[in-house]
Amino acid sequence: MITNGDANKKIWITEFGVPTNGPNSYWYLSEQGQAGMVTDAMNLYKRYTWAGPIFWYTLKDSGTDTSTNENFFGLIRFDGSLKPAYQVLKNLLSTGL
Repeated sequence: MITNGDANKKIWITEFGVPTNGPNSYWYLSEQGQAGMVTDAMNLYKRYTWAGPIFWYTLKDSGTDTSTNENFFGLIRFDGSLKPAYQVLKNLLSTGL
């Protein structure tokens, strides 16, 4: 990017996230693991001068059917209750990410 005159352009981080359930535990983290990933990712993000906006994949779980992990990427459970990662991200953002 520097060579092509694009040094001041930011790279957007899109569809960031991890599911907390699904058919195969190899492909998801526990809710505490998701919260830890948010902490680690945001701490790294703050150090990246090249980083543009960062977008969480989805705010709320889209269902409870564990035959797909696509239902569990949310920071909020399908029933509206908050996952630990929600509060972690809220706290990080309130301190001036």
